[in-house]
Amino acid sequence: MDPNEPEEIRQVGALMAETFLLREPVSHALATSNPKFPAALRAYSQAFSEACAVSGLTPIAKAADGAVVGLIMAEHWDSTKEPGPPAAGDGAVRCNGSGALGDYKESKVVELTMGTVRPDFEGAGLADRLVFLALLNAYQHGYDQVMTKSTSNSRLSLKRAGFVMIAELSYQEYEYQGERPFQSIEYPLIIQLLWGDILSLADTYQGPAWRLQ
Repeated sequence: MDPNEPEEIRQVGALMAETFLLREPVSHALATSNPKFPAALRAYSQAFSEACAVSGLTPIAKAADGAVVGLIMAEHWDSTKEPGPPAAGDGAVRCNGSGALGDYKESKVVELTMGTVRPDFEGAGLADRLVFLALLNAYQHGYDQVMTKSTSNSRLSLKRAGFVMIAELSYQEYEYQGERPFQSIEYPLIIQLLWGDILSLADTYQGPAWRLQ
């Protein structure tokens, strides 16, 4: 994603917001129950897209007409960052896994915050290619570890690629300011914190020959 291309950044933010609103269960439920939520999420997604563009860690895929059709949002992971409120628009509730991170806190870590492919471009292996490019970008920027949070079936493919689950959070038991805002949600039941070594994961996605390129 090019920080000097405002239209590209706008499209990335729009695709991120629509993915959460239409395809992510928690955000979809919030949008249904709160008419102000979609606008707040779109504003958040745009601001987040702008921040990720500056970092240079987010790969995107474009169609022949220039439309953004896929992305992996990536940012530097800050172990001191406090969990954000659910209403801030982060459908995958921020959780740092409490003490489960252990020695990982000393590594330079990139976080894959979300990924999506436009439905009409699914099934062609684009998501795996974008994950590899995100890992390659992170490696070239000096990162050695990667983490992500997943509530969906994507965690199955991530685990097959070598990501390891190091923490799990139940949505129904999640507390914020003394309340359990997701207590009535039946799906997804959990969110998992996944971790991996960038070099090992990149080998899985692309094969060791990529290091020679």
